[in-house]
Amino acid sequence: AVSFLASAALVWSVPGRFQERSRKAEDVPLSEGARVILRSRLLLWIVVAEVVAYLLVGWAMVADAPLADLFGTGAIGFAALISAWGIGMLLGSWLAGRRMGERRIEIPILLVGMLIDGAMIALMGLSPWFSAILGLSIIGGAASGLVNVARQTFFQRSVEDRIRSRVFAVVEVVASGSFVIGLATAGPAIEAIGRREAYVIAGVGFIVGAVEIGRAHV
Repeated sequence: AVSFLASAALVWSVPGRFQERSRKAEDVPLSEGARVILRSRLLLWIVVAEVVAYLLVGWAMVADAPLADLFGTGAIGFAALISAWGIGMLLGSWLAGRRMGERRIEIPILLVGMLIDGAMIALMGLSPWFSAILGLSIIGGAASGLVNVARQTFFQRSVEDRIRSRVFAVVEVVASGSFVIGLATAGPAIEAIGRREAYVIAGVGFIVGAVEIGRAHV
């Protein structure tokens, strides 16, 4: 709670006039954002892939603690697993910013990131060594960082200013809803299929999503 309050204070302290809004943007209904997505095959498949990915990553996140327990590492192992993924995300986000610049290569980076991310998550479920899982987690986190930056940049560059906030709103609502469903169903799913299997299924889901986005991009 203290960290959230500190973050809010930092944001509040940044000088700028962030409340200015275009009258044209105010006149655009939220439903227009959904129509923009539905009219674009590529945007639609990105959203569909995100729905599947966020749902399944909810399973994998809940399986983190049971996976650590499987190797007898307990809370320390669980913390190391989460930290490794976070370190990877920082590296991946930094790398994406350096590689993309002004070039329109968001989709290739998004696809490569999703494929690597999916492969690493699946291998985390298959690895017999916890040390290897930590390494896979760093690589998977880096791929996730690439995906996040590429995704945000693609939406930023592909959607016109007056409708962009509406498109972002629709995408975030759908993705967040899928993530909540994933977390809510994770317990019964992991009990039914197993902790390792949850990782494998999540990884395969990412890979399938990347393939479908690639097909839509062609």
